[in-house]
Amino acid sequence: MNAKVNNIAPERDRAAFTLIELLVVIAVIGVLAGLLLPALAGAKRKAQSVRCVSNLRQIGIAVRLYADDQGGRLPRARANGGTNGAPDELPSIQEVLRPLLADKSEVFKCPADREGVFDREGSSYEWNESLNGRILHRIGEDAAEGSTTPFLLRDREGWHPRESRNAVFADGRAGTEGS
Repeated sequence: MNAKVNNIAPERDRAAFTLIELLVVIAVIGVLAGLLLPALAGAKRKAQSVRCVSNLRQIGIAVRLYADDQGGRLPRARANGGTNGAPDELPSIQEVLRPLLADKSEVFKCPADREGVFDREGSSYEWNESLNGRILHRIGEDAAEGSTTPFLLRDREGWHPRESRNAVFADGRAGTEGS
């Protein structure tokens, strides 16, 4: 007749990972993570550069507002935020533009500033001192005659990919120098 069959499966037939299978899965995950990290780092650098250009665009708008209030003349400011303590020294550009930026001091910080320039001097950007007091629309006319449009402000260092520098230009555009 029918013999009863034991329904208990042998130990080795259970559905479970072996140590080797677990190590293979961990190795595959590690390889995939290793392939993704450079792409993520590149995306982070690109995002920092985009935010930097946005900051510069906001500062550029403040410079244009300042010029509108001053008969078209650009501010007179020193190139960098630091000071040597001289009483007749020009103010920094962030001091000049502070009233127009509603105390948004973070707009002067480049997200890629890993050297602490903003923390030391109050701005990661440098002002183009050669434009001090010049009439803004005349700078644009000079550029229309064949010369390149000068920057108003730009990164103090090459913190972005390919050591490029972001800038806001006298014609109002913001982007990477040379593009």
